[in-house]
Amino acid sequence: MKKTASKAARAMSPELRPLIIGILAIITCAAFEAMAVVTAMPSVARELSGESSYGLAFSMYLTASLLGTVVAGSWCDRKGPRPALAVGLSLMILGLLAAGAAPDFWLVTVGRAVSGLGGGFMIVAFAAQWAVVRLADTESPGAATVSALVLLAAAGIVVVLIVLPALLPKGTLVLARGLPSIIATRGIVNVAFFGVEAFIPLMLVSSRGIDPGTAGLTLSAAALGWSAGSFVQARVTFGRQWLLVAGSSVLSLSLGGFVLATAVEAPLWVLVVAWGVSGSAMGMALSSASVLVLKLSAESEQGRNSAALQISDQLGGVVGTAGAGALFALLHDPSNPGHVPTFVAIWLALWVFTAAGIVSGLRGARFSDAGPGLTPSKSMEGTVPA
Repeated sequence: MKKTASKAARAMSPELRPLIIGILAIITCAAFEAMAVVTAMPSVARELSGESSYGLAFSMYLTASLLGTVVAGSWCDRKGPRPALAVGLSLMILGLLAAGAAPDFWLVTVGRAVSGLGGGFMIVAFAAQWAVVRLADTESPGAATVSALVLLAAAGIVVVLIVLPALLPKGTLVLARGLPSIIATRGIVNVAFFGVEAFIPLMLVSSRGIDPGTAGLTLSAAALGWSAGSFVQARVTFGRQWLLVAGSSVLSLSLGGFVLATAVEAPLWVLVVAWGVSGSAMGMALSSASVLVLKLSAESEQGRNSAALQISDQLGGVVGTAGAGALFALLHDPSNPGHVPTFVAIWLALWVFTAAGIVSGLRGARFSDAGPGLTPSKSMEGTVPA
């Protein structure tokens, strides 16, 4: 009876109310920080002559955040959540103060990394993007410089590919059916969405002359759409697994429309609508993925698989922003910072991942409805046979 009563407890019941309020406060602070930084970053990059390194300010945060997630997981298992939470909040505040007071753009990226660690593994994927950015920034680099930077980028990618499989369920990288593809889908759609999001304010400010505040408000359309998508997915009556496919498909259509609207310089409201629909697709797909991972995980594996889902989540953001930043550094023309084809090329490259998300979603949807009846070993291996 006690177990049943506990399950029936509502979110704002007296025993859960402090926890729920605390979680909402933390999420609100993180969301406000993310929205404020994206809004201000075009002006910061321009003032500190850091346009070519613009993407680093976002991907440094996300890679450090991925590291923090891996470290905090084991720390919480040993000591409970309070020490990790206190240190995380302190690092986030310290990083924000450092970035806000930075006189040079490279110090802004350091501050963002500290904040990300507080909010944090794959630092070597920085290695890769930093090498590309430096290569693009260097005028007529010598053969030795080019070779060293190319080797650094290649080393970063190789180390990521070596380490990553140990952090995700077996079969995730090859889109094995069921749990692995569900986790992969969440990372794949994040590549497209967050890679585009990081550069929307910069495009609006530099290409259309829109003030940073209005450019930042454009991002709110996705936040509202995300909430709507989450609301809808909680009330569906058909198989939730098909929401992965539906979300990826809607994201592909809306981002395709966004790219086209950018290319033809459509009115701002068209971009706002397209971006809002993209947000609704993310709310639909990501929330469903969280529920499905728990459904397909044996009870003894739910913590590990949930951590793998978060790693995929953050890694997708890292790949999206780092890749977009590297492309921007290579294509960016300092004499023409608002060159629209540059942004269109970046977003077309990211749009390809939405197609991959549809394929991954279809693979993830093809699992048994038996749910947590999977054995613990099958759960972490992730696999319903291909």
